[in-house]
Amino acid sequence: MIFLLKRSALLLLVSAAALAGCNSGDSNGQKDGAEPQGGQQALVDKPVVSTEPVTLELYAYVARMTEDNFQNVIVKQVQKKYPHISVNLSFGGRGDLEKRIAAGTVPDIIFTANNIYPAVKMLDIPFDMTSSIKKFGIDLSKFDKEAVATIRDMEADKSMYAVPFSLNAGALFYNKDMFDRFGVPYPSDGMTWDQVIDISRTMTKQVDGVQYVGWDAGMPDAIAAPFGVSLVDPKTFKSTFNSPAYKKVFELQKAAWDMPGYLGQKGTDTRFSIAAFIGQKRVGMDAEWVSELLLPLADAEANGDAPNWDIATLPNFAEHAGKGRDLHAGFLLISKQSKYKDQAMQLIEVVTSKEAQLYMSRNGRMAALNDPQVIKEFGQDVPALRNKKVENIFKYPQSPAYVYTIYDNDILSIVRGIDKEIAVNNKDVNTALREAQEKADKMLDMLTNK
Repeated sequence: MIFLLKRSALLLLVSAAALAGCNSGDSNGQKDGAEPQGGQQALVDKPVVSTEPVTLELYAYVARMTEDNFQNVIVKQVQKKYPHISVNLSFGGRGDLEKRIAAGTVPDIIFTANNIYPAVKMLDIPFDMTSSIKKFGIDLSKFDKEAVATIRDMEADKSMYAVPFSLNAGALFYNKDMFDRFGVPYPSDGMTWDQVIDISRTMTKQVDGVQYVGWDAGMPDAIAAPFGVSLVDPKTFKSTFNSPAYKKVFELQKAAWDMPGYLGQKGTDTRFSIAAFIGQKRVGMDAEWVSELLLPLADAEANGDAPNWDIATLPNFAEHAGKGRDLHAGFLLISKQSKYKDQAMQLIEVVTSKEAQLYMSRNGRMAALNDPQVIKEFGQDVPALRNKKVENIFKYPQSPAYVYTIYDNDILSIVRGIDKEIAVNNKDVNTALREAQEKADKMLDMLTNK
């Protein structure tokens, strides 16, 4: 899910976007969507766009954005350059776009993520932006390369049906006070998951009536990301997670669940809420999406109730050392039904400019640009991030995103429910995986034969 949020302590625009990369040349030998050779952007003929007042609808689909953030980041940036363009914000959850189509009120611009895009594509909404990107001089090479590749891979002809807006990444957040309490050295960069397990064993214990946990085992799909294993085969629509990769992931998590005390008094706590790390301060390490944890930590800092925390690089399996989680990017796409496609492109041009992206980065949101200054200045206007090792967020490149289908989210709960079968119902990993895949395939058969 994507977040665009602002609190008194932090403007954290979340989730997911980032796309960039090289493109095929045009008849003049220039890269598609790139600046003219020599960087002479002024030589590009500016498109003639009506300056009559228009109002665009920006639709956050399966996404969140506060009104305050919308006004300060989107509206003001756009009206500064294009005062004739106004923007209204609306929201939608799963299934709401179908209702908008039926009502004939499809929004102009949709803000969503790569894992949600297949649902939008199925409704035949995305507009092919390839020519418009070139027309408006948007240089695709300025974006994160993997993000652009992900957008191209979403379509068979590799066309650009979206533009990257923001990124997300995983990192290892840790409670320094808890490490100090148990006399354990702080996590080092480049750790393997086996090292995380070894550290966790030294801190998973009950002290003074409080059950401490060294490492929150988290979500299996997040840990499996560097393997590049999809949940659903995009050709056969059969589940694919009964694999050596997921077996390795669940064996890793089982090593944590088997630690005395990990599962809690009821014996069912396979993973923990953010509150256990921030408020209760009883989780030592949390490998989490940056977008999920930075904002709550900043709020806790503002309230004087934050743990003494810092950031290490994301752990991995030895064979995938130096890789980050799979690419999660926030995209902006234009609907085919919009009457104001050129004005929508002007909005996208503004919010993906270095000025806008640098502002977002300085305020704690991962920008889509592959720009050293934008990356280096991440979080500099956020008091909670001062003196933190934020550079560790950017140390490892993100793993390529696997191909999502419209059914991934339907079976995700099955994958994430395997933990209870192993940890609570005492099934072995192979049996739990096999039974989960059988359950998923039955669901997929039902969904594909509707």
